[in-house]
Amino acid sequence: MKSTLAFLIALFVVFPAVAQSEFAARVVVDSAFVRALPAYEADPAASVFENDSLIAVGRNIDGLWLQVRRPIGQQSLGWINREVISFTFEIGALPITDFETGLEGTEPVVDTGIAVLTLGEIAIRPLPDGTSPRLATTLAFLTLPVIDRTPDSQWLRVNYRGIVGWLPLYLINTSQDVEQAPVNPGYLASFAELPTIPPEIQLAQLERLIAFAQPLAAVANDAAAYWGALDAGQVLECRPLAGNYPYYTYTAQDITELPELRRVVDRLALAVDQLNASIAAMQRCGIYLDGEISSAYASAVNARLLFVNVIASMEQLRERILTVQPDAAVSP
Repeated sequence: MKSTLAFLIALFVVFPAVAQSEFAARVVVDSAFVRALPAYEADPAASVFENDSLIAVGRNIDGLWLQVRRPIGQQSLGWINREVISFTFEIGALPITDFETGLEGTEPVVDTGIAVLTLGEIAIRPLPDGTSPRLATTLAFLTLPVIDRTPDSQWLRVNYRGIVGWLPLYLINTSQDVEQAPVNPGYLASFAELPTIPPEIQLAQLERLIAFAQPLAAVANDAAAYWGALDAGQVLECRPLAGNYPYYTYTAQDITELPELRRVVDRLALAVDQLNASIAAMQRCGIYLDGEISSAYASAVNARLLFVNVIASMEQLRERILTVQPDAAVSP
C-alpha cells in the first residue's frame, strides 16, 4: 500500500492538461491494460503506454478505478487503476459510472454528489460513535459517497462497497462542503441539544486559523514556483526559503468553539509537513536529479493546495455565520 505522501504526490503532480475543464491524466508506467470493468480480473479492453494522455469520465464505487477515454475521441476506452496514472483533479468530482462491480454489501450505491477521501484505514461503524461495533474497515485513499451526517457534521454516513455506516470527519479529506449533505433523520432531534457558541467566538477562531494558513500558502506558492522553474530547465540562484514551520496549535476548547476545526487540523499538519519537506530540499544547493526536483515540486504543490483548501472552507464558513448573524463581529 502506498503511503499518504506517495499518494498525494500521485494525486497532485502537475503536467500539461488537455483543457482545464477536463479531467486529464497521464500514464506513469511502461504499459498498462484498460479493462472492460473496474477490476483486475476483467477482460482487457485496450493498452496504454507511458506518457499517454487520457481523459477521465467517471469513477467506480470506491474511486480505485477511473473510466477513461482518449483526448481525441469521445468513446470510453474502459477502466484503468488509478495507481498507474498521475492526475491533478479530485476523484470525488467525477460521477460514479459503475455501481455494481466490487460490491461487498447489500446496499445499492447511489451517487449523492458529495464524496470524501479516506486518509487511512478507517472503521465503518453502525452508529456515529467510536465505541460502536465495527462493520468493516476501509482501505486508505478511497473515494466514498456521503449519504448524510450528524447535526454537527463530525460523523458522516457513507456507502463503502455496499456497506453503509459511519466514519468520523477528521479521518477524511474533501474540498466539498459536507454540510450540504442532509442531516440523518435519526439525529435531527439532537440538534437542539448542541451547545450554542456565540458567533463572535466562532469568527475569532476562524480568523486565527486563516491568519495561520494564508502566509504559509504564499510560501508554498513561492516554493512551487521555484521548483517549477527548475523543472522547466531554468538555472536559478540558490536562495533557500525559511523552513521548519510549526504546526497549528489548538486546544479542546478551541474545537468546542469551532467544531469545524477538527476536520482541518490533520490537513493543516500534512500541509506543513509537505511545505517543510519541499523547503528542506532547497538547503542542498547544487545540481538536482529529476526525481528530486519532481518530488520537491509535488510537495510544494500539495502544501499549497491543502492550505488553499482550508482557507476556502473557513471563508465559506465565515460567510455562512455572517449570513445568519450579520451583526456579528470579532472582538478587538
